[in-house]
Amino acid sequence: MTVKKHGGARTNSGRKLPAIDERRAFSLYAQGMSKKDIAARFGVLYKSMLTFFKKAGKLQRRKND
Repeated sequence: MTVKKHGGARTNSGRKLPAIDERRAFSLYAQGMSKKDIAARFGVLYKSMLTFFKKAGKLQRRKND
């Protein structure tokens, strides 16, 4: 078993992301809304939104993010 830096020692034992509407978040991002604005709309932290997009494989840098 490998030792993890954060979270528990077991797979998927770390802190969970807040539940948000994935399709709505991707739709808003495709319409040009920034991740900061999307996070504010869903009432979650910006860092959580970045993690959400990163895990979904859709983390892209834009000028207004």
